Amino acid sequence: LWDTTTWPSTLLGMWEVRSQTDTNIFGRNSTVFSVRNEPMRFYVNDANTNYDVYCTAAGQSTNNGLFAHTPKTSLQSLLDSWDLEPGDIVYVDTGVYTSFTGITVGQLDAGEYSNQVRTVIQGSTNDTAGGSVLAFVSTAAGISLEQAEAMELRNLTIRGAQTGVTLSQARRSLLEWLRIEGGTIGFSLANADGTILRHCLVQDATLAGVYNTSADISWENGVLWSNRFGTYLAGGMLSFRDSVVAVFGTNATAYYISSYGVLAADYNALYLNEGALAGLMPRSTPWPDEYFSVAGWAAGTSNDTHSLSGDPLFVDVAGGDFRLKSVAGHYSPAI
Repeated sequence: LWDTTTWPSTLLGMWEVRSQTDTNIFGRNSTVFSVRNEPMRFYVNDANTNYDVYCTAAGQSTNNGLFAHTPKTSLQSLLDSWDLEPGDIVYVDTGVYTSFTGITVGQLDAGEYSNQVRTVIQGSTNDTAGGSVLAFVSTAAGISLEQAEAMELRNLTIRGAQTGVTLSQARRSLLEWLRIEGGTIGFSLANADGTILRHCLVQDATLAGVYNTSADISWENGVLWSNRFGTYLAGGMLSFRDSVVAVFGTNATAYYISSYGVLAADYNALYLNEGALAGLMPRSTPWPDEYFSVAGWAAGTSNDTHSLSGDPLFVDVAGGDFRLKSVAGHYSPAI
């Protein structure tokens, strides 16, 4: 019997058996094995170390991704190489990662649903250098969590995908500090009950910032800017608080709620422009319920009774800077 708890964790374990009477006679296994006594760390980096936070070397496709000095070049390559377990963290360092295929996280890489031990994919926190950008070219989905429950995605920018992040049977996940630019849908949530989205941004989606059919979804402290629908509840339940929704044009609506959707929204800032609606509920006959103002929306639905109406005054929307202005300028983490 071998008590593995007395040995350091590794994903590159090997046995060697050597003769005690003739040390020239030995054998070694041909396939590595894992010793896991604590969560493991994995690393992904682009072709340089400029402005990096986690890695000490540039990424290489032939690297194993297990150390800061041997990072992989892409997130999908690392997921294909290793089996992630609950508590593991994948560090994706500063840079732009271009991909012609989406990134899929499956059930073998998921966290532990019952004890809420999440598997984490962590991007760069160096926002002034651009952070970690996943640039997709002609892909239907950027990141797909498929039967991958209790996942945690943090500090990533997603561009170019038709749907930025898709959750399908990925309950109790945490999505934090994600930024999705363009595409058709920012976040698509199906059978993702209990998922929390916090400090996230979706900008310029042609259909919806958040498309939901799941129960018990929570959106907190985020921004939905210039999407046709801020939130589109085809079903399920959504709690929406402490956030900004800005919609532009007569075809745009802050909240779209089908007859199968339930919304609980309050303490938000709704910025309605050029005839955009605060809410649309196509459940009444002969006409749907349309709300042209925040006051009318609050009175008619009891949502957003403590919310504000007007421009939230971000620093530079055109330049992608969604920090709030103040009388002294704006918040800077360097001060």
